[in-house]
Amino acid sequence: MLPDIASAVRLQELDLRLTDLTKEIASLPKHISEIEKKLDAHQRKLEADRAALSANQKDRKKQGLEKNVKTAEVLLKAEKAEVESEKQRARERTEADQKAVNELQANRKSIVTSMTPGVYSNYERIRGRRGSAVAEVVDGRCSVCHIAIRPQFLQDVKRGEQVLMCESCQRILFYNPPASFEDLNGPSASAMHT
Repeated sequence: MLPDIASAVRLQELDLRLTDLTKEIASLPKHISEIEKKLDAHQRKLEADRAALSANQKDRKKQGLEKNVKTAEVLLKAEKAEVESEKQRARERTEADQKAVNELQANRKSIVTSMTPGVYSNYERIRGRRGSAVAEVVDGRCSVCHIAIRPQFLQDVKRGEQVLMCESCQRILFYNPPASFEDLNGPSASAMHT
């Protein structure tokens, strides 16, 4: 496989992982905010119970209200501990994700510098329009748009001597040959008889 094609395939893998990590990093503050809103609602409930208790100090229901307040205080304390634990896990996850993003960006930068500038600019142009810029040829078809590839063009893709684009979706095509004869023909005859 041509080094530029291998680089484009690896670059697409990195870009997909970077996109996933970026989305996860963006979602963690929202998650923390939702947890804190839930905690605030429970805090307000406890304050309402305390207010009801102080308003009804002289009532016979004092013992029932005290019990409600004490139960709510215990539950709130446990929930605060859980929220703090969840926030800490979210912070740790964000730090780990950010570290992974930094490593992936460094890897991406090294791959980009090793690529031919024209291939990289095509990669970015296609990725910007279509989301993915590279497609594998599987069973004589582009794995993304599923359009059959002309036989001679397929042979050129299999040779991997030049960067070729799908004639339909314009993605960079690559061919990943089967590792063994069994991969090419499916299960072996001996496996079918057992």
